[in-house]
Amino acid sequence: MYQELLQQIGLSLNEARVYEAMLYLGEANVNTISIKSKVHRRNVYDSLNKLIEKGLASETFIKGEKQFKPINPERLKEIIKEKETILASSLPDMKKLY
Repeated sequence: MYQELLQQIGLSLNEARVYEAMLYLGEANVNTISIKSKVHRRNVYDSLNKLIEKGLASETFIKGEKQFKPINPERLKEIIKEKETILASSLPDMKKLY
């Protein structure tokens, strides 16, 4: 449902699927996320690590099992603002080259 939007913002296909699945599930283990997102379990781990790096997911241990949950989607706006800031700082130099 939001997969295309998430990809336009800068997430990979698997990251978008995993993040969307977590939005529906809340806190869940990798196996549950894999089934909901239709992403192979091995790839879910990679996507979760990248989502954690981007600040879009977090992990906790409950009864010795890793559980993952999404971070508030407001974080997506922060990611876009960070990218705008990076572009704004480089744009004057790029204009000079142009």
